[in-house]
Amino acid sequence: MRDYKQMKEVQRLRAQAEAEGTSPEDTRDEQEKYQKRGPGFKGWMEYIGEYYKWPILIVGVIVVGIVISISQMASTANPDLSMMYVGPFYMNTTEKDNLGNSIASLSGEVAGDYNGDGHFRFDFLDLTVSHLQDSEGVEYTYDDQNTTYTRFQTELRAGDTLLYFLEPYFYRQALAEDILAPLEQLGIDPALSADGYGIAIGDLDCYELPGFSKMPPEAVVCLRRSPQQDAISYGRTAEVWEYHKALFVAMAAYKSEDRVIDTETPADFTLFYAGEEPIYKSVRLPVEALLNKLTDDANGDGVKRGVLGDITRSGNDLTSEMIQKAVRTRLVTGSECLFLLDKKAYDYALEQGLLAPLPEELASLEGAVDGVALKLNSLPLYNTEGYHELEAVSYLCMRKAPAEGEETYGRTEADHASALKMFKALAKYKG
Repeated sequence: MRDYKQMKEVQRLRAQAEAEGTSPEDTRDEQEKYQKRGPGFKGWMEYIGEYYKWPILIVGVIVVGIVISISQMASTANPDLSMMYVGPFYMNTTEKDNLGNSIASLSGEVAGDYNGDGHFRFDFLDLTVSHLQDSEGVEYTYDDQNTTYTRFQTELRAGDTLLYFLEPYFYRQALAEDILAPLEQLGIDPALSADGYGIAIGDLDCYELPGFSKMPPEAVVCLRRSPQQDAISYGRTAEVWEYHKALFVAMAAYKSEDRVIDTETPADFTLFYAGEEPIYKSVRLPVEALLNKLTDDANGDGVKRGVLGDITRSGNDLTSEMIQKAVRTRLVTGSECLFLLDKKAYDYALEQGLLAPLPEELASLEGAVDGVALKLNSLPLYNTEGYHELEAVSYLCMRKAPAEGEETYGRTEADHASALKMFKALAKYKG
């Protein structure tokens, strides 16, 4: 049987050669290969493997590649959420996975599977830009080649993303386009926002969750207006928009059990901070937690509560002048005795003779300045959570005792003694 099949195959090859006008010798190699084939199925497989393995492998790789591509396209074709980040931070694969896990925990029973297809998928477009400052010293972002800005504008007009995490400069651009959903319409407290549309991610408790915590605290989270209310048709359905709204609402509503700011209990102690950097909730929480730990129950209500009172110096020239005046007024007439001041505020307090000499036990510490202050970044305190986010070149200093000033402005000797105790505790704090 084997000889008969080989004979028939050889005859076929000869006939093919004659039909193509080639010499039988041209097919001799093929005939010899076939004649060497072993008997049965095993022989056929050996024949194929020896003489045709490379073409088969190449075709196999191509087929596998096509199958994988189709599978990947199918797995991402219907994401539950589409989000965009624009800013200096690049989110790597690990952080995106962490963000996905945090979203799943925030979304409750649906666990991120808003569309109910049995899988949680989200698209995360991050456009990385660098920090610059404009002529007034206001920080903004811009891409040298302008490609990021162009992509950002395209995404606003025709993209799939609905939930945005934007650097303030880009947030102002989105706000100017009049495409954002008002917080009040979403059922989110507008008091969380400076303008009723976006919330600094650092002011939300969810900022402590993995993935979210890697974004800069000043990044503003906001939601694209519903397609039913938007003049621009961007290809998203109202149903998909509802998924994003649900997540945004969950983010705003999230409350950390370990980090609840107590706004009802009267403060036993207040530290006054003046600086360029905004104090977001993510900074205020750990700063005040340490104040709570170190303060006494001065008012006898059974609760120890320390508060960070702050004025942030930011905005255009006119606003900056107004804030500068507010800082100076607070230093002179405020009720606080312990200050943490940036260079401008410190220079004013020093010039006006408002500051008390350092306690003898602190005067020899590294970072002591002018005999009245300690540089924040010279203290172990600066390495603790929250305090590390404050301006490094800040000065920890005390107001003169009421008895030494012409006006007390409501400060008492007891207030001064409490502040002095806190001053020493913060200066010596080791973590």
